[in-house]
Amino acid sequence: MTDAKPVRSPHLIRDLKTVRPDVAEELLDVPDVFATPLLLGKLHAELHEVALDPYDLEEYGDVLDVLEVLSARYGHSPSAIMKKAEAMASAEIEQVKFKHPGLTFYEAAEMLRNDVHFHIEAAARDLGNERWFVSIVRDLAASAALLRVDFDAIKNARAAKLARYGGYEGMHFWRMLDQ
Repeated sequence: MTDAKPVRSPHLIRDLKTVRPDVAEELLDVPDVFATPLLLGKLHAELHEVALDPYDLEEYGDVLDVLEVLSARYGHSPSAIMKKAEAMASAEIEQVKFKHPGLTFYEAAEMLRNDVHFHIEAAARDLGNERWFVSIVRDLAASAALLRVDFDAIKNARAAKLARYGGYEGMHFWRMLDQ
């Protein structure tokens, strides 16, 4: 028999976000060897949250937060990725419209979000290649634009959330303590 206690899913913990005061739990650091696969999974999970509410600016920002942490781990400049991706997003929209003229804007946006899942998997196999990180942001920005969600508004909402809760200090597990 082990003394294992229930562990909630790993989370990226923000500097200013507190442990829930009404719950007996502790934060445990995620061993570095597990951080990359957990971050990749977190990217998929955050993208799913965007799909559930594609007009929630903070959900897009959460994708960008995880992407920033992951890309920086592999020596990529998050600001350079954003700049390149934003410059390419309009062309991506035109390409989707040309290749799939019968799609509604909502269907095209969903297709682009699905492409982001593909790019996450490609990045997982080639983390040293900035191209995949740029593709993730490019298609996320294009998907948002098709739904008339302004990417600058997403960045502003993300900045406001960072001001409220701080940046990320690392990956942690929440573990329940004995009651």
